[in-house]
Amino acid sequence: MRSALFIVLSLLLLASCQSEKLLMYNVESLSIETDHNEVLNVGNNFSYTLFAELRTGETRKVKNDALIQFPDERLKDAGNHSALINEALPNFKTSYYPFEIGLKIGEYEVQSSDTLELNFKGPIVAQWIGNDGTNGTQPRASSATLFGRDGLDGRNGGNGRDGIEGRHFTGYLWEDADEIRLLLICDSTGMKYCYRSVQRDSIIIDLSGGNAGNGSQGGTGGDGKNAKTGKDPGNGGNGGTGGNGGNGGNGGSLLLFVHPSAGFMDHSIALLNTGGKGGEPGKGGDPGNAGKALHGKTTATPGEIGISGETGKDGEDGPPLTISKVAFDFTLFQ
Repeated sequence: MRSALFIVLSLLLLASCQSEKLLMYNVESLSIETDHNEVLNVGNNFSYTLFAELRTGETRKVKNDALIQFPDERLKDAGNHSALINEALPNFKTSYYPFEIGLKIGEYEVQSSDTLELNFKGPIVAQWIGNDGTNGTQPRASSATLFGRDGLDGRNGGNGRDGIEGRHFTGYLWEDADEIRLLLICDSTGMKYCYRSVQRDSIIIDLSGGNAGNGSQGGTGGDGKNAKTGKDPGNGGNGGTGGNGGNGGNGGSLLLFVHPSAGFMDHSIALLNTGGKGGEPGKGGDPGNAGKALHGKTTATPGEIGISGETGKDGEDGPPLTISKVAFDFTLFQ
């Protein structure tokens, strides 16, 4: 049984390798196809099939997810041949969503432009989570000085970077014919982001702060030099202090004007604007070893473990959603 299974797996692997070899340096263009039942709306995931059109005129299905890329990040890979529609629409007139798709096999890369036609079946999902902070940089281990006998103390660990604060928006919500429409205007830049949906039961807006990066471990102390005739062994260096965790980003805020035509939605709007988590502290660095003493001679002292860094602070939650019902002229936004 095991032998038969091994043969089947080997044949599948061989077929996959042959298929990838056929694609290399032979792709004319790439395109994706979706099932007509798929939910195609901003902030929602959908399943797709990727096809490669070859220079020979053949069309091949690309089955290996690991080869597929979305260079402009308008789509984000969600695994198992699915992707997230990542960016809001620039206006309310278009239902077409252009994006870049790429294929990478070893050093071979090819990239194409393609377009989805959105059907707005999914709920409105506006994701503006602040970016996470990066972790602190790990320092190199220390050594002994060129002329001294003792190991150098370890370098301090790098501090984690702070998480980015969630966005602050002013929004407008209304009903237009058979769909709900949402306009978000960034308070700091004035940039406008458009959302549409034929689904009338939920709106999700995520303005949470980004999580902070963790501090890195302190550097390892240098080893003392071994004793030799006329020279005592060197002491080990102390481990470096661990880096501090960064602070989490604060949650954003939303002032939302709801037109009476969409007044039925005011209890179906979820605002997520929690503060990001503070970063974990880096541990103290490992101590350096004492140099070896000659038999019966003076011994050296190993270094001490470094002190851990400090935990970063959690970001503060943003204020509650503020809704104002007012009959604004939404035709100005069309």
